[in-house]
Amino acid sequence: DVFYVGVDNPVSINVPMVDSRDVVVQFESASGQGKVTGTITPDSESRAPGNYIVKVPSQGRTTLNIYSKADGKMQLVGKKEYRCKNIPTPVIEIGNVRGGGPISKEELLAAGGFRVRPPDFDFQIPPIRVNSFALEGRDARGEYQIITGTSNRFTPEMLEFIRSVRSGQRISIIDARAVTPDGKQHNLSANLIIR
Repeated sequence: DVFYVGVDNPVSINVPMVDSRDVVVQFESASGQGKVTGTITPDSESRAPGNYIVKVPSQGRTTLNIYSKADGKMQLVGKKEYRCKNIPTPVIEIGNVRGGGPISKEELLAAGGFRVRPPDFDFQIPPIRVNSFALEGRDARGEYQIITGTSNRFTPEMLEFIRSVRSGQRISIIDARAVTPDGKQHNLSANLIIR
C-alpha cells in the first residue's frame, strides 16, 4: 500500500474475468491537501500483461482507478489508495557493520570504502550516490587526523591511516553527503571501533 518517491514502483493489477489488455489503470485526479498524482506505464521489463511501473513526485496519498474496456466504453471496476513516502533515511554500511560499531582493520581495508543504504528496506533502488565524506580519528602516534574524500571510496591516504591504527582505537566516517533517488540530501556518520 506504499509508493516510494523518486523510484520505480512495480505494480501488478489483474481484474477477474477481464483480459489484461482490456484493463486501463489511471491516477485519480489529485484534489485536496496531500493528494498526489504521478505516472503509470506498462513495465517494459516484464513480458506479462498487467504489470506496471508507478512513479510519484512527492509524499502524500494517491489513488489508482482501474477500468475495464469493452465496446469502446470504460467502466470503473475498482480503486486503490496508496501512501506515498520518502525513502527511509539511509545508513553507512561496511561489510556486515551497519551504522557503526566494532570492525577489524582487515575488513575496512578489504572493503575499500562503504555503502549507503536504507536499513531493513527490501525495495530495489539504484545505488545511493555519496558526494563527499571525511575520515577522522587518532593515528598510532595519537595525532588527530581528518582526511576528506569525494566519493564513498577510501583514498590512498585514508587506507594508510587505517593501516596505522591499533586495536581499540575509534575512527569515524563523518559528513558523508548522500543523495537518495527521491532527491533528499542526507549528512551521515558512523563511529567505528577497531577490533
